[in-house]
Amino acid sequence: MSKESSDSSKKRVTSLEKSSDDEKADSSRTSGLPDYGATKSTDEDSNSGKFNGRLIREKLRPKRRTREEQTLYENNIKDFLDALLSNTSLLAISNIVKRSHPVFKTLWAIAFTVCLILTIRQLYSLSRTYFSDPKSTIIQLSYKPFEFPSVTVCNHNPLRRSMVSLFGQPDLQRFIAGLETKNYSVVDNGTQLMTQQVDWMRFHRLISNHTPEQRLRMGYQMSDLILQCSFAGQRCNTKHFSVSLTKTYGSCFTFNGWQSAMAGRPVIGKNGREHGLILTLYLELEEYLQNFIPSSGIKVHIHEFGSLAFPETTGFSVPPGFQTSIGMSLRMINRINRPKGSCHDGEGFLQNHGFKYTYNACTMLCLYDRVHKLCGCYDRANAVYYSNLKARLKPCQTEEQLSCLMNTVYASDQGDLKCDCQLPCEESHFTFKQSLSEWPTDSYEMRLFGDLVDVKPKVADLKNQTKLAARRNLLNLVVYVDGVMAEHIIEKQAYAIDNYLSDIGGTLGLFLGFSVLTGFELLEASALIMAYLCGKIGYTSDEDDDQPAASEDSDESGDADRRQSISASNEALTGRRASQILTLYGSNPTIHLHSN
Repeated sequence: MSKESSDSSKKRVTSLEKSSDDEKADSSRTSGLPDYGATKSTDEDSNSGKFNGRLIREKLRPKRRTREEQTLYENNIKDFLDALLSNTSLLAISNIVKRSHPVFKTLWAIAFTVCLILTIRQLYSLSRTYFSDPKSTIIQLSYKPFEFPSVTVCNHNPLRRSMVSLFGQPDLQRFIAGLETKNYSVVDNGTQLMTQQVDWMRFHRLISNHTPEQRLRMGYQMSDLILQCSFAGQRCNTKHFSVSLTKTYGSCFTFNGWQSAMAGRPVIGKNGREHGLILTLYLELEEYLQNFIPSSGIKVHIHEFGSLAFPETTGFSVPPGFQTSIGMSLRMINRINRPKGSCHDGEGFLQNHGFKYTYNACTMLCLYDRVHKLCGCYDRANAVYYSNLKARLKPCQTEEQLSCLMNTVYASDQGDLKCDCQLPCEESHFTFKQSLSEWPTDSYEMRLFGDLVDVKPKVADLKNQTKLAARRNLLNLVVYVDGVMAEHIIEKQAYAIDNYLSDIGGTLGLFLGFSVLTGFELLEASALIMAYLCGKIGYTSDEDDDQPAASEDSDESGDADRRQSISASNEALTGRRASQILTLYGSNPTIHLHSN
């Protein structure tokens, strides 16, 4: 009995060893790993030393499994990216991945590359256009009364000869006397124009050495220049005018100017000549500086109410012996300010200087600020630009200061003066139509001279002269509103941000089939890739998931043991336990979400 029991126990031990080896082999086949534990020794000895040797080899195997795990990991990444790209809504990329034939893959890759190049080129062109800040204008017409502008008139002759001999400094008197006695009959071989420019520069220098009071005395007085004045059918007088000094034209008179009594109370212009400004002006040709002033007439500048006049750079001239009618209309301009535009809003400028901001005013302020910095003085001929500095500065008087002043002004005329001046954001311009008619007529001449003699007795001498001599000294100026239609020019951004984004979307959709939803799809794919690389999710194909199920159907008796073996092999590969299985983009890839 004892012998039989011993034999039966040996058989049970042998069967257990065989079943153990079979289970290890099945486990190795199921997990896809080599059957390391299924190797048998040549003899059937169950010696403990040999069994321990197999266990030692079993513990040393992870070095080989780590290399195989790396290969499996890289293959899974490729399969994972193929699964994502093959289901993207970008048609070219999905077709490159899906197509198995290399010819079709190449054709789709070429098509995608060409479309990508065209997309980049078009996006560059759109971006260049947008960031160049193109502008467009809208013109609106409105019928409403507007403020009557300021009208500045200047005689072409800056100084009267008789007054220079009384109030002029000796240098100026000698210069004027030299002009009168100089022999101009000698041919100058084309240097006459240069000589005139040199004379004007010398004249400006001599004038700058006189005080404003001296220049006003030597220039024309309002009563000398303006014989008759009426506005809207009512007589106007000196309180409606302000005076300013210029180097080229001397004393200038501005109707409805920023310094006049009417300032702060805008005058509403009405349509028609009867509601306009009518001036009768007397030139006094006998007071013109001989051999110096090339033309006779009146310089006229029509500008916005409250702004400075710049007759030396803008405006037009009207000749004597005619009635000059000027029909004007308003043109308002609105420009875009920062960040999409560059204009000056004029804030604080009126409070600091007393007149409205204009581009010419900014340029002149820049010029005379440069004179202040370089020469250490201010130009008395343009003292209005130094309203904030006259208390701390002295006028330019010495020879060195005057030379510095003239050199700075000359540099400005040559364009060497760099000023950061911008156009105003809101500006009013006046367009006009000018017409001439002979004035006065023969039938009106007697009445005209009768009225003028009462105003200025000196005009009585014209009655005894010829009709041509009388007309050479007189002119009539009519400035009126030619229709109350105002033209409003509004500047706006031609290529706004909504147009820019729409063109970008159209370009991406045309060449690449890209939309906003495609962008969300790419964000989702990027998140999945990052999660995969961080080990938060794993990837297997459906075929790999079906293999354990097929194995389970083939052998119902080892169901529990094989599930345990599969779980052990997965833990060896990933070090994590699969907690949930999700399917991404249909039935192709399967994503395993892991938890530590």
